[in-house]
Amino acid sequence: MNNIAVNEFIMSTHASVRLQQRGITTETLNLVLQYGRWFYAGSSDYAIVIDNKTHDVLPRSLKGSHTRNTAIIMSQEGVIVTVEHLRKGIPRHWIPIGHQRKTKTHKRERFSGCLPFIVVNFHITQKCNYCCQHCFARFEDNSCASSIFRSPESTVMLMQIVFNHFREQGVKTIRMNFAGGEPLLEKNLSNYINRASQIGFEVSLITNGSLLTPVFLKECGRNIAKLGLSIDSFQRDTNCAIGRCTPHGQVLNFTQYQHRISQYRHERSNGRVKINTVVNSMNKEEILSDDIIRLHPDEWKVFKVLPVHSGIDLISEADFLNFCNQNSRARNLMRAETNEEMTESYLMIDPSGRFFQNSEHSHAGYKYSEDILKIGVSRALSQVHFDAEKFRNRY
Repeated sequence: MNNIAVNEFIMSTHASVRLQQRGITTETLNLVLQYGRWFYAGSSDYAIVIDNKTHDVLPRSLKGSHTRNTAIIMSQEGVIVTVEHLRKGIPRHWIPIGHQRKTKTHKRERFSGCLPFIVVNFHITQKCNYCCQHCFARFEDNSCASSIFRSPESTVMLMQIVFNHFREQGVKTIRMNFAGGEPLLEKNLSNYINRASQIGFEVSLITNGSLLTPVFLKECGRNIAKLGLSIDSFQRDTNCAIGRCTPHGQVLNFTQYQHRISQYRHERSNGRVKINTVVNSMNKEEILSDDIIRLHPDEWKVFKVLPVHSGIDLISEADFLNFCNQNSRARNLMRAETNEEMTESYLMIDPSGRFFQNSEHSHAGYKYSEDILKIGVSRALSQVHFDAEKFRNRY
């Protein structure tokens, strides 16, 4: 079967012909891929459909008979096999993604002993309004550094096939953690968060907090199960030395962090708040525990700065241990992670849609897979090493 690229999607020649025969436009195709409901369609194929339920919640400007019951049949590798109109509605043997599929087909390889949950860290942009010297989100060969890779349709497709893969592997809870760069610089972020929640992900967000507004939280805060705030210091001079400030020297103070947490919990009362602190040469002597406790987070994760790109902020193991001991008043909240515990224990996707891993064997600090949408999740995962046991131990 010869495949051709159509608006960034891989489409079989057969599907391209059927698209023309049925008068389905690429604009309709985009809508189905972005908003459609996903089903298991038998064998190893998926179906994406704007059915009556999905059609009812579409923005009014997008509704119409041209989208209702338009179906895309897609292979596990992300190739559009065919397109069609479902004149009799959804076939009875199709099973919505998220339901337990009962099948007599061959057993699939289980993911790392079938972890009960997994966290996929989606670094949707490298762009940031801060310039922290220890930032590890610097990707090689990334032509889309300032924004999310490709298009909204491709992004939704990527999230969906990642979800499908882990659900089929028996993972019960799949969390999508949006990160960056600064993810709030991505204009479509609230839509991606809401769409990820609709797909079935538990959603989390890690941000420096500077762009976290009541308007943004009103749009999608109810779908953020966990909000992470990056806080390395409450001292202006320290933050500026680290680079945790805007080019104009603006930094967030304690009260501003308080307000942002309060606004988030107003939108999601049962939402969890996590604070991330990277211990480096600029803040290793500081005592943050009292202010951390006053912010009432559910968790305080403390990292030893990771030597991925440079040694400018590096500290010793003794420095890291000393910081943890000095801040022991918050020991009930604190979870400390060393470099060894972090390495190869995070499952990460870069802005170009590739899995990447902080491997010491890569000259740039990272090892990358090929494009997930081009080769599929299983093959892409096989190209980077993810240590499931380390991941399990972190939780």
